[in-house]
This record gives sequence, structure tokens and C-alpha cells, in this order.
Amino acid sequence: MVQNRQTATKQHIREALIQLLLEEKFETISVSKLCQRAGINRETFYLHYLDKFDLIETLKEEIITQLRKNFEETTNTHDLIITNLSYLQQNHDLIYAVSQSHYLNFRETIREFMLSILTNDQHKVQTEHFLKENFPISEKYALEVFLSSIEGIISLWISSGTKETPEEMTNMILQTFDYDAWRL
Repeated sequence: MVQNRQTATKQHIREALIQLLLEEKFETISVSKLCQRAGINRETFYLHYLDKFDLIETLKEEIITQLRKNFEETTNTHDLIITNLSYLQQNHDLIYAVSQSHYLNFRETIREFMLSILTNDQHKVQTEHFLKENFPISEKYALEVFLSSIEGIISLWISSGTKETPEEMTNMILQTFDYDAWRL
């Protein structure tokens, strides 16, 4: 019973943040405004979060954790992209609201997430091969072009309301480069 109440409270806080981010800048949102919109008192808020920065960082980490989990559980590139885009679409309200915040540069968050996956020890050799096969320029610039293009496609899709299906977006992304080069 307590767990359900805590989950419901966090959901109310999340929804309040989404609503407020669509109305004003993160910098002007106070814990008092969040509490009022969520229908809770400040003490309840502070049971879950240190402050508004902790709240938004926690939500960002939840998104990244789920994307990373999807990456670890899915080996097929096509299925992985669909799975992650489906997750982003299902959480569009939150992701769109967060992406509008200048405090949390969501475009950079997407880029950092992709960079951490592409350059980890497990995928480094595949990434180097992929970049060499797709780009006739030095690796560091090739990586930047790749990251920027994928991040740009995803960011535009989110800011446009995720109208295209994850399948349509996956097909679009897969047409941009030779992803068969991931296989050595």
C-alpha cells in the first residue's frame, strides 16, 4: 500500500513538472509551484527529492537507464532502434517537456548516451569499423557527423510530436548509413 502511494505521488510530481515546463522555464519553477500543481505538500516532495534539480536529474536518469537497458537486451540494430524510439514515444510528454528546458540540454543527453555506448570497450572496434566504412574522414570527425545526424533526427522527431511511427523513424535512420558495417 505504501509503495503504491509513493509511486502515485511521484507520478503526480512528474505530471506537475511536465505541465509547468510547458508553461514556463525550469529556472522559474519552484518546489512550491510543483507541490501546488501536484496537490501535495512540500514535506511530501522532500521525502522523494532533494530539490527541483534532483527531480529533473532523476527523471533524466530514469530515461537513460531504460534506454541503456533496451540496448543491453536487444542485439538486432533494427529492433533496438524501434524499441528505444517506442520508449521515447510512449514517454513523449515528459521527454518533450524536458527537451524544452535549457537547464537540461536533452539534445546533449541523447548525444552523450550514444557516445557512451559507441565508445565503450564492448563496441569500440565495431564503431571504428563502422565509421571507417561510412566516412572518408578522420574518426573523430566521422563520429561527430554520425552522432549529430542521429541526435538531430531524434530531436526533430520529438519536437515535432513523434507523429511518425517508431518503425517509420527506424527505417529513416537505417537509410542514413550502412549499418551492415557494424558487423565485422
